[in-house]
Amino acid sequence: MARECGGVVLPHNHPASVPPSYRDFLTAASEENVKASVILGHDGSVWFVSIPNHLSAAIADALEDAHNRLAAQYGEFAEVKAVGEIAFENGKRNLFDFRRLR
Repeated sequence: MARECGGVVLPHNHPASVPPSYRDFLTAASEENVKASVILGHDGSVWFVSIPNHLSAAIADALEDAHNRLAAQYGEFAEVKAVGEIAFENGKRNLFDFRRLR
């Protein structure tokens, strides 16, 4: 008998010890079975990203829309700008949970 998975947490590293990337947020938002991501920096930093299922499709769409809108103006930095725009709406962190744990 097969057992259904309740979801996975994706651990991975960021060798440059940078915060979660656009792709980290997009993966957490667009992959149904991903419940969270833990990002480990080589300097010992640890970041956590989690997006509630009921918001995941809307957040994935908002991230992609923001990236597409900002790409001409910001080029390779459009991903960073898109995350900042979606994560910090009205100056407050909202919509999804991300934090530095260490």
